[in-house]
Amino acid sequence: MRSRRAWKWAVGVFGGMLALVCVIVLEAHLKASATFDWNDREVADKIAAIRARDWTRPPVPGTASPGNAWDLYRKAFASIEAIPREEADFVPEIAGDTPEGEEPEDEVLEAFYAAYQPLLEEIRLAVGSGRVDPAYPYEKGYDSDLTHLSRVIRSTRFLAGAMSLKYRSGHDAEALDLASVGLAMGQDTARGGPLVSRLVEMASVGIVVESVRPLFEDVDLQPSDLERFAVQLDRLENTRLPIKEFVEVEEVLLRAHLHHADWSKFTKSGFVSLGSAPESPVWPSWKLLFSKKLTRAAALSEVATYYHDLLAVCDGPAYSRPEAVSRVANRSRPSDNPLIRDFNRGDERFFKIEATRALDLTLLRVATALAWYEADKGKPPASLNDLVPRYISKVPDCPYTGTPLRYLPGKVWSIGGDLKDDGGVCDERFRGSPDQAGNDVVWWVRRKK
Repeated sequence: MRSRRAWKWAVGVFGGMLALVCVIVLEAHLKASATFDWNDREVADKIAAIRARDWTRPPVPGTASPGNAWDLYRKAFASIEAIPREEADFVPEIAGDTPEGEEPEDEVLEAFYAAYQPLLEEIRLAVGSGRVDPAYPYEKGYDSDLTHLSRVIRSTRFLAGAMSLKYRSGHDAEALDLASVGLAMGQDTARGGPLVSRLVEMASVGIVVESVRPLFEDVDLQPSDLERFAVQLDRLENTRLPIKEFVEVEEVLLRAHLHHADWSKFTKSGFVSLGSAPESPVWPSWKLLFSKKLTRAAALSEVATYYHDLLAVCDGPAYSRPEAVSRVANRSRPSDNPLIRDFNRGDERFFKIEATRALDLTLLRVATALAWYEADKGKPPASLNDLVPRYISKVPDCPYTGTPLRYLPGKVWSIGGDLKDDGGVCDERFRGSPDQAGNDVVWWVRRKK
């Protein structure tokens, strides 16, 4: 009798516990469903806001032509991609490192660019369009087609090769014109995209800046040429999209992907797969009852919180963002959720690169003002303040450090990330790197004798 009562009691306890577990699981799944509904509504609203952005912008040439620049860019990029490798490798900027003494003669490059002049004109036509709308299918998440981004880099190198050739041939004004086209192309093709689009834009800026820098070390340009280039740079700066817009797109793509992507798209290492399915898909978290649904829902909540904080960081100046992003990332790292473990581990580096490229553009604009002043007046200014307001609207601070730029006749520089002024001393191996200790980031601006 006692054993029977004990057995009934044990069964009752077990049944009660089982019922409690069922209630907990049911409630968790109901909350997950509510999270999915909330996420889809919010993502839909964010996508609508992105698509409602103004996709027009004043073109670099000054007069807008009809049509969507994206249609022209895609056509030009595909054509440049299709250039036979044995021909494209004539261009050092495309081929990469060319052994010293094996550079092709300029006559060969002249023939190459004469043959492909229509492609340069296609890019110019795209840059002159008044509308740039990529029409991304944001609802697809990371399955959106971003294959054009690799073509942007190749096309920028194609332009950089033409720019360098013009400079060596003594056509400096045409080289400057190609520089503005390259900068505009990089900026245009980043519009509407996620952070990787901005990263490609920054890579394009780096390529163009390195190609145009020699023009300022031996300036042989008329004041009107430099004035036109300064106006173009100002127009580009005024229409350059804030980093926040790229972060908003990144959030939308990730949240859409987390909810709707096939489970096989998530890697065992915790990263979201942007390509084919990984060899070893992750298992749902045991802390979330081995449920794919609960694991997805928890990931969505974490990601939404992270991007809410990250967007606030974007409102600060460029030099403050890397450290602020690091603080935000550390609050959510590492995640216990296998879908997003260390998903944000590259964000601090991204914002550092962004500040570096902002410094490149700032120094390019100041160098243009210095060269313009000297071409106009026959001598360099005594200080950067002499450039205001005719040659530049105001003297900018360094966007990488937040400190004033330094200047001596013949050069302008940033003190770099070590915050130590080395008097404009720059190791040529690291001249574009503000992170190198004991190395200033220097631009030389000298009039051709």
